[in-house]
Amino acid sequence: PSIAPKPQSAPSPAIVSRPSSASANGKAIPVDENVTDEHVKRYLSRKPMTIKDLLKKFRGKTTMKGEQLVLVLGEILRRVNPHKEHVHGKTYLSIRTEGLAK
Repeated sequence: PSIAPKPQSAPSPAIVSRPSSASANGKAIPVDENVTDEHVKRYLSRKPMTIKDLLKKFRGKTTMKGEQLVLVLGEILRRVNPHKEHVHGKTYLSIRTEGLAK
């Protein structure tokens, strides 16, 4: 008797991956319109934030689970490459805007 392969189910809309959205280990990264490079840049250009602060901002705006959100945010932060500053043992991320004097 031959064993038939199991049919693969279609991916859910919340976990459809972009061709360019693959992590270093080759797994697909979930896509959500509420968590994009532009959103992260906008938050970090307003004021320095920790990664925890960013996660709190996006948790209420997305349907992704915690681990998926961490993966997506990590990929976005790698692409955005924000300025990192250590203050009292915490790492704050920010986007420096050109032309503003400090």
